[in-house]
Amino acid sequence: MMGYPKNVIYTPCKIVAGILLSTAVTAASAQVLPSEVSNLRARAAESKYLPQLESLQQQIGTSSFPFPFQLTRYLNAKAGRAAMDRDGLEFVNFEHRIVLKVSGVYRAAFEAGLQTENVRATRVLEGAGVPLLRMVSQVVPDSDDYDGIGLEILYDTRDTNNAYSVEGKEVLSAVFSRPDAAAFASATTQSARQEILSRAEIYVNGQAFGVALGQHDPIIPATKDDRDDELARAEAKLAESARLVRASASREASATASDQVEVAKLDPPMTIAVRDVASTRVQPNQVPVLEHTGDQVVLHFNLQNSLTFNGANSSIYKRAAQSFDLFLAPELRALMKTLPADAHYDAFEFSVVNQVANAAAPSETIDFICPISSTRSFLDNKITSQDLINQSTVLVNGVRIGLNLERVE
Repeated sequence: MMGYPKNVIYTPCKIVAGILLSTAVTAASAQVLPSEVSNLRARAAESKYLPQLESLQQQIGTSSFPFPFQLTRYLNAKAGRAAMDRDGLEFVNFEHRIVLKVSGVYRAAFEAGLQTENVRATRVLEGAGVPLLRMVSQVVPDSDDYDGIGLEILYDTRDTNNAYSVEGKEVLSAVFSRPDAAAFASATTQSARQEILSRAEIYVNGQAFGVALGQHDPIIPATKDDRDDELARAEAKLAESARLVRASASREASATASDQVEVAKLDPPMTIAVRDVASTRVQPNQVPVLEHTGDQVVLHFNLQNSLTFNGANSSIYKRAAQSFDLFLAPELRALMKTLPADAHYDAFEFSVVNQVANAAAPSETIDFICPISSTRSFLDNKITSQDLINQSTVLVNGVRIGLNLERVE
C-alpha cells in the first residue's frame, strides 16, 4: 500500500523524514526527464508521455482550486534546489506497479480542534484531489504503459486555544487504479465516490486511513488479522463453490458422453465437432485460489489452453491474442458464474498454459491480470475486448507485454 517508510517520525510542526515515492534530489527543471527515472518501465512511460506531462503541468499551474495548489516534487524540502523543484509529475515504481505520481502543496490551513482528520482529508480530496485526477485523466492517455495514478498532497493544520498555538503538517496520500481515477473524478454522487475510495489505497501521515465522505469520523481500516479472516472465509466459500462446480461438470461430462454416442450412431463426422466443443470447457479440477499479491487479494485461475500452437509460424503476441480471443474470453462468463457473490478480492488472474510445438520451450504461460470492474464491464458488453486488455496486465512467462488484439490476429 502506498505510504511512508516505516521509520518516518512526525512531530506537530515538522515532517522529520522522507515522503512516499520520493527519489534522489535532482536539479530543478521544467519537468522530470526520462533520464532521471531509474525504473525501466517508468522511464519508458516518462519518455512516451513527456509532452502530455508538460502540458498537464502548465494546466495545473493555471487552474483555480479552493486554495492555491503548487506542484512540488519533494514535499519535505525546506531549502536549496529541492525546495525549488516544481516537477511534481513523474512515473514511479510502487510495489511492482507503475504509478503516475502527482505531488504538491495545498495552501489550506485547517483548525484541528474544529475539523477532524477525516473532515480534513475529505476536504483535501474534494478540493484538490478531484480536479487533479480530472485533469490527469483528460490529458494523459489511459494506457497499459502504467497501472495507476497517485496523489501526494501536503497541507497545514493548526491547533489553537487561549494558552497555545501549534502549527503542523499533514500529508494525504492516495493511489487509484487507472479506471478508478477517472471514475472518481467524474462521479456525481457521494455514494459512487465512497465505493471507489473503499478500493483505493489511502494514507494520512503514513498511516492507513479509511476516508468516510460526509462523516465526522473515518472508517476504521481493516487490520492484517481482519484481512486474513476475510480471506479464510472467502477461501471456504470458494471451496464449496468449487465442489458444486466439480459435481456439475461431472454431470455435464456424463451427459456429453451420452450425446456423443447418440450423435456417432447418426453422423460420425459430427462426433469430432461435439468433442472439440466439449474440450474447450474449463476442466472441473481447475479451481481458483485466493492469493496475496502485495496488498491486493487476487483470485487466481490456472487454465490449460485447449488450443495448440506452432512456434514456427506464430509469435508470443499472436498466441497471447488468440489465447484471449479464442479461449479465455468465451470461458469468462461460465467462470464468473461459479464464484460466490460476497467473496472479497481485488482482481482476477488467469494463467493460461499454452502448448507450443517447434519452439525453444514446449510450453508457455500467459497471465491476464484483470480488474474486477473491467471484467464485469466486458461481460456486460460495456467495453470491448481491447478495452479490457488495456485495463489489465498481460505477462508472457512473467514478462509484461503490450497487446493489440487486432494488429496481431
